[in-house]
Amino acid sequence: MSLDIASKQKDLALKAKERPNERIGGLYSNICNEEWIGQALWNVLQNTGAKTEGVDGKVRKTYYDTSSKMPTSEGRNLVEEICKELKEFTYKPQPVRRIYIPKANGKMRPIGIPTIKDRVVQEAIRMIIEPIYESDFLECSHGFRPNRNTMDAIAVCYRMMNITVKYYWVIEGDIKGCFDNIDHKILMKLIRNRIADRKLTDTIYKSLKAGYQEEGKIYKPDVGTPQGGIMSPLLANIFLHELDKWWEENYYLDKRKRAIRRKKRQGNFYLIRYADDFIILSNGTKEATMETKEEVAKFLEEMKLELSVEKTKVTHANDGFDFLGFHIRKHKGVKAVLIKPTKANIQKLKDKINRILDRRNHETAVIGVIQAINPIVRGWSNYYKYVNSTETIHEIYFYLVTKFIKWYRGKYKMNLRKGTVEALKWINQEDLHIYNMSVETTVKRYIPKSHENPYIKEEIERKIENPFSNYEWFGQAERNGDLRYKCLKRDNGICQLCMGCKTDIEAHHIVPLSEGGKDELNNLITLCEPCHNKITYENGWKEFKRLVESRVR
Repeated sequence: MSLDIASKQKDLALKAKERPNERIGGLYSNICNEEWIGQALWNVLQNTGAKTEGVDGKVRKTYYDTSSKMPTSEGRNLVEEICKELKEFTYKPQPVRRIYIPKANGKMRPIGIPTIKDRVVQEAIRMIIEPIYESDFLECSHGFRPNRNTMDAIAVCYRMMNITVKYYWVIEGDIKGCFDNIDHKILMKLIRNRIADRKLTDTIYKSLKAGYQEEGKIYKPDVGTPQGGIMSPLLANIFLHELDKWWEENYYLDKRKRAIRRKKRQGNFYLIRYADDFIILSNGTKEATMETKEEVAKFLEEMKLELSVEKTKVTHANDGFDFLGFHIRKHKGVKAVLIKPTKANIQKLKDKINRILDRRNHETAVIGVIQAINPIVRGWSNYYKYVNSTETIHEIYFYLVTKFIKWYRGKYKMNLRKGTVEALKWINQEDLHIYNMSVETTVKRYIPKSHENPYIKEEIERKIENPFSNYEWFGQAERNGDLRYKCLKRDNGICQLCMGCKTDIEAHHIVPLSEGGKDELNNLITLCEPCHNKITYENGWKEFKRLVESRVR
């Protein structure tokens, strides 16, 4: 990402921090910029979801050639097309393609897949408004925010649920169909309270109103942000920021007020939210915690949201509860809370191992099975390596080894002894191991990072090798820039010698000016820098001459 984009984001974050109650404008022109859109397109294509098509059927390879690592002509044209439509305010998003994926409870979750073009526009908008909202969002919010993860939320439980602080009562909150029930009118009012740029907010509104396509029909509901959309997590956080503010105003009190509440046996409350999943910790009584649960439900009703009855309950830390895939429990006789993987997630991992090491996969090569298992088990262990998971990870390792030996014996029809010996040779190889206990299962303490706005500290991870950000290069001289531009446009930004799309192309004089050539379009040709150097320094004039003569004919 260029320094200009990073600097602009930092300026916006600082401005939002210094002026928390002011509306911010002058944003729309940025997303009309080709460099900004080029970066947005590159960000989108780097995501694995770019391989999934929207309603237009286009995917990553449509816009980017992975073999040459260069944009395709459609990729370059897409940047220009989006910029033109945004500048002329004619951009019209298409409906998202709706699919369904299974949930843990057996139900199906609807996912909306926008077109690549619409994802680029959403990413461009996210790039311009996220720095502003990162200055607004509160510390209790952890989900779908840069430089934050689930462990930031779980670490709060370690801090608050010990014998010193004693936040033992827990409201397990879950908002019923949150993404699908966000009211568009309320959301747009909240956005317009902070963003003064009407064209930008109208573009966001267009995206919300694009609707979804299912079984050939188009639906345009008045509620919901499609799960799968790039802007959806940020829009959900903007919407649920109202819950965070309500909690801060009513319960996040100063030390003196908290002490007064404790004396009155009212208790104090601490909100930990990860997107639409949240818990509220209390050091008061069960009755006071139940009352707070009802107050939360009433507030959400005002936002036209509903707490899930089946998932929202009040629990004591001694009984334990699940949150974000972790089981959190305060055991008697233990000073600190113990946090482990949930039984459901342990079983999910075992089920994945079983599917891979099924006897129906005996035709699969051993190395193929190992390569399939490695990322699954390592990713799982990395997710849980900051909690009390040593015992569980060893259990998984034993389960994995046992299943692999059984699968290996079945594949080669070996007896127990020989099959075990041969299978362990694969497991114990350093380069082809299934699971390296000495490295991957090291459980350690999680140290939270600073949560100051990362755009201000310039700690955002950036995809800097962007072939879309500067695909038109006019050379070092500034003379006749318009003419050079016309030349590159005429040749579609493609080197006419090697016919490759390049990020470092230039308009080259066919007959040099020193030999009487003129600054005219018919005396210019598009070349990439390597081909230009070949002509100049590597005696490539013959090839170039043949090219020019063929063009003349």
